[in-house]
Amino acid sequence: MRSSIIRGTSYLAARSAIGFAVGLGGMLLLTRLIGAENYGLYVTISTVISYMSDIALMGVSNYIIRKEEVVGRSLYDLAFTFSLLASIAAIGVGVGLSFFLSGWLHSPEIRLPFLITLVALPISALLLPSQTMLEKELNYKQIAFLEMHTQFVYYGVALALAYAGFGIWAPVIGNIVQGAAAVVIGCKYAKYLPRLYWSWKPLKEMLQYGIANSVSKRIWGLRTLINPLIVGHFAGPGGVAVVSIAMRLIQALSVVNGTIMRVSFSVLAKLQQDKRRMELALNEAMTMQVFSIAPFLIGFAALAHWVVPLMFDDAWDAILVIYPFLAFKYMIYGIFNLQMNVLYVYGKNWEVTKFNLLHVGMLALLTFLLVPYFGLNGYAWAEVATIGTYYAIHRNVSESLNVDYREPFFYTLICVPAMFAPMLSFPWALLLLLPLLLFLVMSKPRNQIVGYSRQLLKKEKTLEAV
Repeated sequence: MRSSIIRGTSYLAARSAIGFAVGLGGMLLLTRLIGAENYGLYVTISTVISYMSDIALMGVSNYIIRKEEVVGRSLYDLAFTFSLLASIAAIGVGVGLSFFLSGWLHSPEIRLPFLITLVALPISALLLPSQTMLEKELNYKQIAFLEMHTQFVYYGVALALAYAGFGIWAPVIGNIVQGAAAVVIGCKYAKYLPRLYWSWKPLKEMLQYGIANSVSKRIWGLRTLINPLIVGHFAGPGGVAVVSIAMRLIQALSVVNGTIMRVSFSVLAKLQQDKRRMELALNEAMTMQVFSIAPFLIGFAALAHWVVPLMFDDAWDAILVIYPFLAFKYMIYGIFNLQMNVLYVYGKNWEVTKFNLLHVGMLALLTFLLVPYFGLNGYAWAEVATIGTYYAIHRNVSESLNVDYREPFFYTLICVPAMFAPMLSFPWALLLLLPLLLFLVMSKPRNQIVGYSRQLLKKEKTLEAV
């Protein structure tokens, strides 16, 4: 199973590494061509509509992936049909929402591009069955190619239109074309063409799990709306753009971390009947998460004083201030998000839902209270303050499994000081790198990293062993 995670992750990580270069370069060019205000408005549009799309899909893909028995074509067709109808219904809701957004954000110019993007919402339903089929079969190599190719399509279209002076319409049109391309490529890889199918009995079972799973995740997804709706209300589109780019940098630097999370749900689902193997997989995966994310976040922090001015102008200096706090939060999130996957696998959706309500509610409240007085620093502090809510996840998982935090927490404590290097001037920032010397004198972490690297380089097709 370790090999399956590492090899499966390697495909997505390689894609993400390429995507990081393409996405970062494309994002910088796009932001400069259309301006920070337009980019902030587009982030708001894409975030809100992506959230609406996730609600419409109702978690049916996770229901199919979680099923241990072989899934027939009719279930994929049913998932497509339901998601298509739900997406169409969401368009009606979005029309009314467009008036609220323009008033709350004091940006009437957001309404038309929001509505045009909204009309393309059913594209997600067209892509759902083929992508679900690939993920259930652990076919991450083709998923990686799918995501990489569509990313090229998006930036190719968006940058060309931005250069031609289309403003905010450049990323809007690029996003729609990207979605259409993803449907074509996904159907080709999965050898599947969506078709309409309806049956009440399997739909009821699908929605019993899917709605519970979706409600839990959509509550968690509300945190993505805090930046465009709360930060945007107080700091404007420019503030939304700064927070969004800082988070995009962290997510891009966490290429392996994100892909481990994606692969882990499918792999852990295969271990749900074996408690001992589930414990071993979870405890080792938490350490893998630390090793997968820390080097990249620390590397950027060490170079941030030179990299950020090179990539951005003086208006983006706030990235240096909020980056360390958001990076620290993301490290902890990576460890506990694995435990959330365990709860989903065991069908304990309500336990995750209660945690999500607590976490998102606290983040929203603190952001609302702090940003008006402390600006973007207030948002960063609010993110760190919500780390305490992860105790609720630990308490639920520890009722079923023996969770060992010693290694991941110890390695995290060694790595975190270096992430705050951007807050000190050179050469004083180098002092924060000193705790990393422990990795050089301790044999166990070196051996673990070497072991993971060797498995990553194996040539055999270990995914088939799953």
